[in-house]
Amino acid sequence: MSATIAPFPRIPLFATIAVLGSVLAISAAARFSGFANPPAPPPVIATTELTFSDTQDGGVAVHDYATGKIISTIAARDDGFLRTTLRVLVGQREKEHLGEQKPFLLQALQGGRIELTDTATGQTVELEAFGQNQINEFLPLIHDAEDKQP
Repeated sequence: MSATIAPFPRIPLFATIAVLGSVLAISAAARFSGFANPPAPPPVIATTELTFSDTQDGGVAVHDYATGKIISTIAARDDGFLRTTLRVLVGQREKEHLGEQKPFLLQALQGGRIELTDTATGQTVELEAFGQNQINEFLPLIHDAEDKQP
């Protein structure tokens, strides 16, 4: 007695081919239409290179990297978001055994975006993601640094 093999079901085969063809067509359309390309970043309006140091009273001194001058001092109990953000970035530097020689780059971008980049690690924090109050903590540092440039 010989066993007969059932024919391969055609409907699932054609359905699979149709789905794969559709995925390829949609992917190609997205690729060639530019939909898959990320938008260009907005232009930079202002840039400041900063370093930070602890003060004796537990505050944080903000220094202009180029001149070394203190442009702002943050009291020990003020600006919790700013202090927390710096702790995270400095913690990453310590984890990677990097020194404090390289500055942090604070940039104001067109459209109200603010970014803080650690030039030692390359890590960037997009501050607008945390809300306007947090942007307001960093924004004066850009203006203070610009005002105190020689």
